[in-house]
Amino acid sequence: MVFLAGLIIVLIFFLTKKTAPSLPANENLNGALPNILPVNINGGQGLKAPEAVIAEPPSTDQTYLETLSLNYAEKLGSYSNQSNLANFLDLFDWSTNSMQSYLNNLIEGLNNESDDYYHGLTTKVLNVTINSLSSDLAETVMTTQRQETDESLNILNRITYPNLKLKLVKSGDQWLVDGAWWQ
Repeated sequence: MVFLAGLIIVLIFFLTKKTAPSLPANENLNGALPNILPVNINGGQGLKAPEAVIAEPPSTDQTYLETLSLNYAEKLGSYSNQSNLANFLDLFDWSTNSMQSYLNNLIEGLNNESDDYYHGLTTKVLNVTINSLSSDLAETVMTTQRQETDESLNILNRITYPNLKLKLVKSGDQWLVDGAWWQ
């Protein structure tokens, strides 16, 4: 008897429960709202739809230059006298002949540094700005954060925020770094 009474209560609950109205099926499969025309409420002067403002995506060159500049700056600005200068060697593929010459001189100078004490720099790019861009020349500036440790000078985790300016040239269809200046 108790079972029958419980079953009746459950049935009454489900039969009297209000259900949310079902929405009509949307035939527009891409999720866009249906096209509803505005109602003419001002005597012959139809409503004017607002003009869409579409932000133009960055060009492929802009995106590539930002990525190249970021990677170049972080490798150029990071160094350890215990890393065999691998980060500088990685930059040769992204450099013009004159920049490769600069990198060779930098490597020769750093190879003469003593290994008796640890010396290292770690650079992180915080922001990339394209100052100028034409079909074959560009200039970018990176805001960076550099952390330096030099045991021979008792420098332990000194943080600085220098900028790095890069000059880039387009050679064929490839952008290459042609100059770099810490500011």
